Amino acid sequence: MRVHRLVAATLLAACGDHGPSIALEDLYAETVRARCDRLVRCGLVTSPETCTAYFRTPDENALHAAIAARKIRYDGADALRCLDALAAQPCDETSREVRAPIEACERMLRGTLAVGAECSFDAECSSGSCDAPPCLPDTCCTGKCLATHTAAAGAPCTIDDDCVARTFCGPQRTCAPLSGRGQPCRVDANCDYGFACIGASDLEDGACRAMPLLGESCPYMRCAELGAVCNSAQLCVPIGLPGAPCMTGLDCSPLLECGADGRCADAPHLGEPCAISCAGEAWCSQGRCVAPLENTTPCTADNQCASLYCEEGVVFDQCADRPVCF
Repeated sequence: MRVHRLVAATLLAACGDHGPSIALEDLYAETVRARCDRLVRCGLVTSPETCTAYFRTPDENALHAAIAARKIRYDGADALRCLDALAAQPCDETSREVRAPIEACERMLRGTLAVGAECSFDAECSSGSCDAPPCLPDTCCTGKCLATHTAAAGAPCTIDDDCVARTFCGPQRTCAPLSGRGQPCRVDANCDYGFACIGASDLEDGACRAMPLLGESCPYMRCAELGAVCNSAQLCVPIGLPGAPCMTGLDCSPLLECGADGRCADAPHLGEPCAISCAGEAWCSQGRCVAPLENTTPCTADNQCASLYCEEGVVFDQCADRPVCF
């Protein structure tokens, strides 16, 4: 089971640092607050309160169990440095500060298992890599911690993470330098900082191009900034906030929706009318945001359950605690 380092790091317990740090009981709320600081600053939501109310508390049982078993260590001081850096990231999604790994975020989660040890997910391994196979949702599969190394430009690779900074795993399965202006690419991650991949398709490469900022022309129908969208006049403008006119949800911030009145609106909360989804812990049922279901209640999707797990059953599926694999 793969657990992204930054996501996983929001779920771990603090240990052994006597300086400023973030404790386990505060970590999830502080992570959301840091994320919301940037989203407000970049114009995706109007206030921190609206932003923090949007997110749902994740299932963190597997990671807590791994911490208790001493398979993972967490550094609260690095967590604080990580969240400060995340909150301060620029709005330009092509910038180095956004795309390059944050060292404190990489350090805050430390697997303790040696190469060859039995593991359930990447974060348990000191190498950061566990070869556990995919499992059915109600089972646990284990693998072995793998040895990893970072390959230099020209060295063989399998994925981008195999390669050193400012390189990627190219089409010849060797690490190649990030592409500059006008050079070929398949995805944005192939391009150097400050550029994005434009025009790539299944049949041909695209080219790395600089993306425009707010107020600038956007001939490729894309903008660099998180809170910007390219309008019909091919100009980068602020993305729609509550009250802004919209034709579809794409005209509005990802944290909002396009209402029936053709205006961007905050996602509905518990007890309010809904069309597709709801903010926070609620989910949309028959046109209204309702509270998540308790265990043993019939369900059809994970998000309907307080446990965030809808277990497959012989007769019907029901909400249950997700199996803890560690």
